[in-house]
Amino acid sequence: MLKTIAISSLSAACAILCATAGSAAGERARDTWEGLSARENIDRVFDLDSTATVKISGLAGHVSVETGSGSRAEVHIVSAAGTEAELSCFRPVVTASAASLAIAPSDNRDRRECRNIRARQEARLILPRTVRLHVSGVAGRVDVGAMEGSVRLEGIAGRAHIASARSAEISSIAGGVTLNVASTARDIRVSSTAGSVDLGFAQGANADVSVDSTLGRVTSLSPDIRLVRNNSGYRARVGSGGAPVRITSTLGPVRLRRP
Repeated sequence: MLKTIAISSLSAACAILCATAGSAAGERARDTWEGLSARENIDRVFDLDSTATVKISGLAGHVSVETGSGSRAEVHIVSAAGTEAELSCFRPVVTASAASLAIAPSDNRDRRECRNIRARQEARLILPRTVRLHVSGVAGRVDVGAMEGSVRLEGIAGRAHIASARSAEISSIAGGVTLNVASTARDIRVSSTAGSVDLGFAQGANADVSVDSTLGRVTSLSPDIRLVRNNSGYRARVGSGGAPVRITSTLGPVRLRRP
């Protein structure tokens, strides 16, 4: 049976949009590549430790992270700008070792002539699913495959989609969140988002869900996930309960479901 609960207005809701929009990459990415004639590709391959840390920050465009087994990591980035000079202003820099992989803009963008440019990137990574992933300050959609290592997403100006996660911290997202909670989940936190939050729980997942300070509708789309209201917000138990799943300060509907 579908269960739907309406949530009253919250005075803090407007602050979510302001904080989220301001935290993404400063450069203004267009929705198309039209007029961006200067192009550059980065294609690199690395070997990473199973618990390596991967950080992606400051990109203006879609970021896609595919995951798999083994130690091989691939980085594919396409950069585009209106001119070669603008392209040099916002060139991604890739640094890597066995223990870490980092992608971030070069220091050139701090130059005066680089403060108002037309540039964007698209990044596609293939990573071991056991790494620890941190993506921040991205002006575009972020898609992440099934992860066994921890996932942290913050300051995303676009929708965030995670195919599966055991441990995740998602904050300051302007575009909403889709996240599938793994059966072996440990800790999931979603906060300060604008847009719908859609959480799916794998068969066998056991979790205690809390939803607080939310402007929107909270809905259970599965009969075995029952929402209960208390003094601070709403609670739901998935399976026999266990892993904490916390949703706070969101602007938009929240939907809980089984696959």
